[in-house]
Amino acid sequence: MAVFWREFNILNRVPVFFINNVFIIVMVPFMFLMMYFLSPGEEMNELVNIIRAPRGIYIASLVAAGIAIFTAAANMTPSTSLSREGAQFFVSKYIPVSPHDQILGKVLHSFALISVGDLLASFTVGFIIRLPLIHLLTSFLISAAASWAIIEIGLMIDLTRPLLVWDNPQKAVKQNLNGVISMFFNALWPGLSLFATGRLISNPVFGYTLLLVLFLALDIIMYKVLMSYAQKRYADIEP
Repeated sequence: MAVFWREFNILNRVPVFFINNVFIIVMVPFMFLMMYFLSPGEEMNELVNIIRAPRGIYIASLVAAGIAIFTAAANMTPSTSLSREGAQFFVSKYIPVSPHDQILGKVLHSFALISVGDLLASFTVGFIIRLPLIHLLTSFLISAAASWAIIEIGLMIDLTRPLLVWDNPQKAVKQNLNGVISMFFNALWPGLSLFATGRLISNPVFGYTLLLVLFLALDIIMYKVLMSYAQKRYADIEP
């Protein structure tokens, strides 16, 4: 828990970190709300009618999950987690906390932020297109399951090539390719999974279940890979 709160303190202490890692959580829902309130009522009614068509709610739920997942992929909290420590990373190497526990704290911290983004994005899109509650909750669960793997992959990327030498906090996030690599890769694989499911599986219950099982299995596999890699990698990282 100490690492968990340390991560929050680092974000809150540096305005650049806070803006770049937390702003995305509210930016995407805000953009959709603005589109909703500025769009003519006829267009929104047309959209709702399309969604009410056969398979419409199912596809709309996958789209809502996809938007929430994109919000998670665009969040650079996990993919710059080590980089934000900068030259102070040497402290992390020698404190009496194992790499496993440090990485777990970073995963939980990232998930606490990103799951809020998932919730806001899912419910905002669900409100706009008037998704039934059960489909709305399912969209959120799918996005949350995908987000856990997104976080683990983002941390793997930052573990592999942390940007620890910087003289301006902006460089740790804005000029860090880890965030860009993570965003594109972590938007691609869930997006393809959602698209393939929507195209190939017509039964909503089966489609939702398959996605949840797939993402949860990936969560477990990536967790084991990440923790094993962290144990070996921490000692080799130099500021």
